[in-house]
Amino acid sequence: MCVFIEQIIDKIISADWNTIILTTITCGFTAWAGAKYGAKLAFKNDKKLEEDKTKKEGCFLMEKEILESGSAILGIEFGSTRIKSVLIGPDHAVLASGSHEWENDYVNNIWTYSQEAILSGFQSSYADLKKNVLETYGVKLTRLSAIGVSAMMHGYLPFDREMRLLVPFRTWRNTITGEAAAQLTELFHFNMPQRWSLSHLYQAILNDEEHLPQLDFMTTLAGWIH
Repeated sequence: MCVFIEQIIDKIISADWNTIILTTITCGFTAWAGAKYGAKLAFKNDKKLEEDKTKKEGCFLMEKEILESGSAILGIEFGSTRIKSVLIGPDHAVLASGSHEWENDYVNNIWTYSQEAILSGFQSSYADLKKNVLETYGVKLTRLSAIGVSAMMHGYLPFDREMRLLVPFRTWRNTITGEAAAQLTELFHFNMPQRWSLSHLYQAILNDEEHLPQLDFMTTLAGWIH
């Protein structure tokens, strides 16, 4: 035991005290500087978090005012599998959204969506958006500044003068207008796809379909919804 203590004392006596003192001072300064910098960084982060929170609260109030004043703009998009509703402000920032899942039906060799499915899907998607607005902002949506509709292009929606649909909606997915598309392509020297509305109309003419005498106009899904 005495030998062990003597060895420790010998090491202390033979030690380079300048190195020990310098190392101690350096470590102490590093710890102090680290603590000071860490405290400063923590204060800076807290300040930034507070600023971000204030900014978010300000944005929230502005967005709520847009909704309450009726300045928001509604966009509806009829996709093949989903009807999407999006609400934006004057700066085009998204405020809320909603959606409705749907699928086309194959009826009498025609890919179609019924009028009931189109209208109920529209209502369901918009109702989902209104629900999200109420849950997020506590605002009951009653007014809008504008509405825009985008939908599947092409297809065939023929109407009479009373706005009655003469045949079920023939979507772009149908490939039943090969004869018409080929003849129109040759006539106009321009590729006329089967899905285009003109191909559907001319195919109906070639087929001498019963609804043609009542035909007043035709449009696309987006045109009808508008």
